[in-house]
Amino acid sequence: MASIEKEIQQGDLQITKDGFFRLYDGYKSKGMSMQAAYLKVSALCENLGIKSYYSSFLSFKYAFYTSK
Repeated sequence: MASIEKEIQQGDLQITKDGFFRLYDGYKSKGMSMQAAYLKVSALCENLGIKSYYSSFLSFKYAFYTSK
């Protein structure tokens, strides 16, 4: 997961949908709840000064369940 974080730091000012889901999956695999993992990725984006792909947990949750 650190390589993805580096990729974000060196990349554009907005994370991609795939990048968001890769980071989310990394945190979720550590046993976090869906919302906690989402908040962790959003906080990471904010700390790096980039725009998160999803503006709210509800929009992320909708995208997550419709992609299955």
